[in-house]
Amino acid sequence: MHKQELAAQIWKGANEMRGKIEAGNYKDFILGLLFYKFLSENEVKYLKDNLGASKEDLAAEDVKTYLIDNLGYYIPEENLFSSMMGKDKGMNIGSLSATLSNFNLVTLENPLFSNIFRSLNAGLMSLGENDATRSQMIVKLARLIDNIPMKNAGGYDVLGFIYEYLIGQFASSAGKKAGEFYTPHEVSELMAEIVAYSLKDRERISVYDPTSGSGSLLITIGKAIEKQGKSTDSIRYFAQEIIEATYNLTRMNLVMRGIIRDNISTSNNDTLRNDWPRNTLKDEPLLVDAVVSNPPYSLKWNPDGMAADPRFQNYGLAPKSAADFAFLLHDLYHLKYDGILTIVLPHGVLFRGGEEERIRTQLLKLNQIDAVIGLPPNIFFGTGIPTIIMVLKKSREQKDVLFIDASKGFEKVTAKNKLRARDIRKAVEVWKDRKELEGFSRRVSFEEIENNGFNLNIPRYIASSEEERSDLYSLIYSGIPKKEIDTLQPFWNVFEGLKEKLFNQREDGYFVLKENAKEILENFPAIIEFKKKVHESFKALFPLLKQKLIAERQVISQSLAFESIASEILEQAEKLPLIDKYEAFELFSQHWTEITNDMEALSSQDGSEVFGEEQRQEKTDERNNPELGKEEITSYGEASFQLGAFVRTFIQERYFPTKLEELSSAERSAELAKEELKELYGEIPEDFEFDSAIDQDKEVFIPKEIKALSKAIAKDEKAGLTLSESQEFLKKVASQISAADKTRKEAKKIYEELDGETSKKQQSLTEEEFEEILTNKWIYPLVKSWERMGDDLVFKFSEKLSTLQAEHSSSFIALEEEIKKTSDELSSLLSELQADEIQSKALKALQELIKG
Repeated sequence: MHKQELAAQIWKGANEMRGKIEAGNYKDFILGLLFYKFLSENEVKYLKDNLGASKEDLAAEDVKTYLIDNLGYYIPEENLFSSMMGKDKGMNIGSLSATLSNFNLVTLENPLFSNIFRSLNAGLMSLGENDATRSQMIVKLARLIDNIPMKNAGGYDVLGFIYEYLIGQFASSAGKKAGEFYTPHEVSELMAEIVAYSLKDRERISVYDPTSGSGSLLITIGKAIEKQGKSTDSIRYFAQEIIEATYNLTRMNLVMRGIIRDNISTSNNDTLRNDWPRNTLKDEPLLVDAVVSNPPYSLKWNPDGMAADPRFQNYGLAPKSAADFAFLLHDLYHLKYDGILTIVLPHGVLFRGGEEERIRTQLLKLNQIDAVIGLPPNIFFGTGIPTIIMVLKKSREQKDVLFIDASKGFEKVTAKNKLRARDIRKAVEVWKDRKELEGFSRRVSFEEIENNGFNLNIPRYIASSEEERSDLYSLIYSGIPKKEIDTLQPFWNVFEGLKEKLFNQREDGYFVLKENAKEILENFPAIIEFKKKVHESFKALFPLLKQKLIAERQVISQSLAFESIASEILEQAEKLPLIDKYEAFELFSQHWTEITNDMEALSSQDGSEVFGEEQRQEKTDERNNPELGKEEITSYGEASFQLGAFVRTFIQERYFPTKLEELSSAERSAELAKEELKELYGEIPEDFEFDSAIDQDKEVFIPKEIKALSKAIAKDEKAGLTLSESQEFLKKVASQISAADKTRKEAKKIYEELDGETSKKQQSLTEEEFEEILTNKWIYPLVKSWERMGDDLVFKFSEKLSTLQAEHSSSFIALEEEIKKTSDELSSLLSELQADEIQSKALKALQELIKG
């Protein structure tokens, strides 16, 4: 089971147990319990790695002092998570509450851990009506997470992943409160990629989130910087959060990522009222390389007495009704002169007047707004309002503002919208290059913004690509307007001469699609050549994929492998006309999830993956000479079992095709015999005498009863007695059951033979055979999905043409003629009706109305 499956299983089990417990309290409890397990296992590991000691040595006073000084906390042996789970009475509310209180007491002087379990301890009472029910809940949840490994064999922090996964799941079910502690991962990733690129040349980096929530934004920044080959040890994290329970989530999340304790600085305070961080030695504000934040939207605040605050002095105060610009100015104040700020804000900050307009104008005049990125609606938990990411710098070379309308690129996941990998990549690359793409991005000069009254509303600068195109002439007379044909100009440029082949142009200049358009598309030489070029272009990536995913899988980090392959994909796709390079990237990103899950599953317990040739020989020597090594050895066969059903299917298709077909045939026969037995149930005679032989609820025969009754029938038949209709039918059923049993047993026999041969082969796979399996699972499906892009594009083009023709094939004139013809026919029918004088007068009036 890989980390995502494990996380989903934990969430499912925990959520089923929750019952009527409020999601916020439950969240704090299960995440806190998970964190306590981490601290316990981390302490034991730290003790072993640094002192060569075990948990039994925790009672020594010098060990306790050493851990507090170097690890930052201390948990006695009897209070370790594993120890509490091993007690006769197990974990209960009394023991857990005492343990948490003891931890808070021991770490009172350490700001990173001080009172980190206070909100959890206080919330224990909400887990049930009395101590007994609370203890039952605690035990159930503790057992649920007890078997989660702190790290898997490859070193991946499984606990940390599950912690973040659960935060996301709780956010999706927490309604409006979700905004207090969670920024959707895709938004965090977009912001993080911008920050990481901007700081790529710096050896040491400081990052600050003044409204940190669960800390997910800071964590994602760290991951983005790691992609550049840097260690997280080079990053200093600052986090401030006003809500204590949420502040505890920040600290837990940062600690669980393995960040050096001295690199984490946190504060539980009101960011607007208490300016932080500060350089205490010099009593001045601390400036950082990057600030990232997702503050509460349009929060009411009290700016009284804040006019002299240096954070706001040069700009003015945000209105009482909306603190959005107050948060922005606080963030900007703590930014180094060459730093970068990304902040999520409601769309209204772009155009609202009053104090906000004055602040916005000043920011623009000082050239501090770098970019405005419009996000899709309904993307955040707890609110559906339109939002933006604003990018700011204190020092900029450019004098323009880059506008990016990323609001239309998303996928719908349940009730929320979600940025796709392609949407994030596109927005980040456009920002990097300050590239202008029609309908998506545009650089706007200060002068133009000034002429617009310093209004930054995105639609003022980027026209919608979904303009309504109406043509009155086409409505009256039908025919496709030339401007509609011209929207397909990129296709006419690539497929020269295709337009003339597909359309007839009328004397009035309007176009009609030919009836054999589909045949023309299928046989047009330039289209055939285009598809071929797409196939060959992406097939050329095969050696790179095999090198990075197969040959180097043991020595290259996943993030570096991803970036290396992604860059090649985008470069290759960009050479192809009409192909959307970000769509090609999206296909890779989708496959990457499966590939990384497999990579983690392939890791062995001692941290090594399946071995390369040299390593394999070393391990073989160890098997032959026990003195060389006594650890359990991982073979290609053992590793392949982690890949699941795919490997077995591949082996059977590759090495045992005849046996596989034999099994398939036997299973078809067994299924047919089963269906024939079902059909017999519908033929039961009306006066059937043997009710004990049928299950009327399930509408099936009872084989045991049938066999017993058929023996009696056989005796009657042997004695020369004439069988009744019911007996004859029962005899027929018994025969069919026997036939079904025979086919089922035959299929089972073949299955067991094939299963045995498959397992035997799986255990003895060579390196080349194992790599062939990985190639078939990871690379071929990916390349084929790219190759289909050309075919899919032509299909969508064909659909577009058909839609155009359908939209412009009808005309008001033709419709009018059809109406007149129908009216004349109806009038003629009315004239043939016979009626008295009064009714005849009414019919005549109706005829006149129909004729108009």
